[in-house]
Amino acid sequence: MTRVIGVDVGGTFTDAVLVEAGRHVCVAKVPSTPDDPSRAIAAAVEQIRTERDARTLLVHSTTVATNAIIARAGARCGIITTRGFRDVVEMGRRDRPEIYGFAGAHRPVVARRDRIEVRERLAHDGVVVEALDLDEVRDAGRQLLSAGVQAVVVCFLHSDVNRRHEQQAMAALREFWPEPRYVTGSADVYAEAGEFVRFATAATNGYLQPVVGAYLGRLAGRLADIGHTGDVLVMQSNGGVASIEQTRDLAIGVARSGPVAGVLAAVGLAGRAGLTNLVTCDIGGTSSDVSVVVDGRPRYVNDAALGFRLPLVTSSVDVVAVGAGGGSIARVDELGVLTVGPESAGADPGPACYGLGGTAPTVTDAALLLGRIDPDARFGTGRQHRLDPEFAAAAVKPVADALGISAQEAASGILAVATTTMGNAIRSVLTARGHDPREFTLVVFGGGGGLHVCPLLRETGMRAALVPPRPGLVSALGCALADLRYENSRSWPTTAAQLDDADTVATLHRMLDDQEQTLRERLTETGIAARDVDIVVEGDMRYRGQSHHLRVPLERPISRAGAERRFRDAYRLRYGRTLADGLVEIVTLRSTLVARHGAAAAGVRPATPRTGAPIIASDAAARHREEVQPGEHLLGPLLLSSEDATVYLEAGYVADVDAERNLLIREQS
Repeated sequence: MTRVIGVDVGGTFTDAVLVEAGRHVCVAKVPSTPDDPSRAIAAAVEQIRTERDARTLLVHSTTVATNAIIARAGARCGIITTRGFRDVVEMGRRDRPEIYGFAGAHRPVVARRDRIEVRERLAHDGVVVEALDLDEVRDAGRQLLSAGVQAVVVCFLHSDVNRRHEQQAMAALREFWPEPRYVTGSADVYAEAGEFVRFATAATNGYLQPVVGAYLGRLAGRLADIGHTGDVLVMQSNGGVASIEQTRDLAIGVARSGPVAGVLAAVGLAGRAGLTNLVTCDIGGTSSDVSVVVDGRPRYVNDAALGFRLPLVTSSVDVVAVGAGGGSIARVDELGVLTVGPESAGADPGPACYGLGGTAPTVTDAALLLGRIDPDARFGTGRQHRLDPEFAAAAVKPVADALGISAQEAASGILAVATTTMGNAIRSVLTARGHDPREFTLVVFGGGGGLHVCPLLRETGMRAALVPPRPGLVSALGCALADLRYENSRSWPTTAAQLDDADTVATLHRMLDDQEQTLRERLTETGIAARDVDIVVEGDMRYRGQSHHLRVPLERPISRAGAERRFRDAYRLRYGRTLADGLVEIVTLRSTLVARHGAAAAGVRPATPRTGAPIIASDAAARHREEVQPGEHLLGPLLLSSEDATVYLEAGYVADVDAERNLLIREQS
């Protein structure tokens, strides 16, 4: 399949890109509909769809799961667990993020009244200590169902080693549960050691399933109403895509769906420009999402937290979000300090200058007031009215009055605070990983990325930035080009020294073969024609006595020497040293299948560039971005406007336009 629509649902706009045979065909940008994101998706698809592409593949990101967690708006979920382990999800871990006060750091999504114990017990090696009482399981399920519970999660001790009891309990519950897919086992969500993280992650999945399932049902209905009959895939936190049915089963897989697509697209766009060490910065209407890419590879993490410190132990691209975007609201606090965000004006009513009823001062209002956005620019396809500087001035005035300064000075302060917040996020992710900012290129995109590119270079000490030709639509493009990606993991606690034993290695390879078969079955379930299928094997490894592990790539056939060498290389890269006498352990085996559908395999080819001598643009100019041609050398100050974003090139900065119409920005020497 070579026709794909990628849709990115943002806090302010919903963006869509149609890709055919490796080229952009058309784009759409419509206001988001936070009350029901499927309405905006259908509107965007209808704008760019034609009769002959009714069966075009649709790939979209979603923030439904993220919002449900942050707003505590998930479904009522129950837990059936081993006797004596009812409160595992409440106990948490040993970390103490808040050193003062008595409030716990972790708030489980399942109330204690909805956690029921039954008789069963497995030893740490999976041996049955006490048989499962299925009558108790059925009684517990009926009790939860009568109490109004929508989803139930079976969380048994040591099920990561032996799933049999969980599988038996789920089969018994599905005999009478109204929606059988909302009966889940903890090892089906997270098959690794650690009772708290497995129980809590599985509980969060159950908490999200009915919400995500209802949203996907509405989306399918709206797409049918507009005549779209093609397959629909959903962007996953791990950078891959999965079918609607698979997403309904593993709803937690989309908990960080939104920010990931942009990282993947940025890696591809910058890679074709010869850039591999990147900091991607997606500045949208609500937040700025930052990720570090080394040697062209995004960083993946297994253990993350999102809202109320709920552990999300599922593979995801490492993205750090801060509450500073175009719609972020500025205010003066009780101490007289100017702050920006994390509250946002969102899509409704949006920034004051949109003229849709918003009155709060936002970053976009400040930028318009300072002349960094062309008031005649039309943002969003089909938008007919101009941005109103008078509304922006009225919104900023209370901030200016509270600070005793002019509206222009207040607007400058708002932008400075927002940029500092973004810059702090960039510096923190670089320094925490031991990187020198001067060795990385900043890739900015999103509707607000081009407005902050020059201040961010100053703020972070980075030497160059890249702004793609359609910065506001990069995340939608990332959806269209994302690979199919599935993971399977299993606890396998052993030492690397045991790999000298032939029987141990044979067992390991049988486990990896089973994982590969499971992954290929999941790929077949999508019904999507795929090509270039790869299986990547990794191990979560550490030195004995350590709590944290590193995700280390392994090569088959797996050997002790190869595993230890790769682990020590990864450890030295992360911590700057190795432990000479440290005993290396393997905690978990992980297999990942990566496959490309037609459009992803084709990639996106740039339009044929014009040739000719470099052009020097006049200063203080305003141009449309599409007028800028490859080979131009641009001098700031310069406004470059388009329907999806504005780029503001400050005085003292220059931009070179490469063959793919990227802007390569640096300080003028």
